[in-house]
Amino acid sequence: MNKEKHTENMLEKINSDFAEMRRALEDGSFSDEALQRIQDTTELVELQAYKTKFTLKLRSLAEETPELKTKTVLDKMFALLPADITPAFLPILAAHVVERWKELTFKSAAA
Repeated sequence: MNKEKHTENMLEKINSDFAEMRRALEDGSFSDEALQRIQDTTELVELQAYKTKFTLKLRSLAEETPELKTKTVLDKMFALLPADITPAFLPILAAHVVERWKELTFKSAAA
């Protein structure tokens, strides 16, 4: 599955989950399972927001200073995170930064 289709599917799932959460909020009845799904969806949206923020910043950095070392880029990206970030997000975000940085700087070098 290509990245665009994966992103589209993910956004559809998020949209569906939020619609379900709104209905549950209106009804005022939450099962333990529904509360867990709300929490899971909120975490997914938060993680995707960080990834998007990082991708935008990485594009800018790749244009301005493509010679930066990956560790320096990771340090810059992680400095943008709040102190209370969900710890489980850190390895996911680190992998995202490394992958995108390699992708962006390879494109810059090839151009």
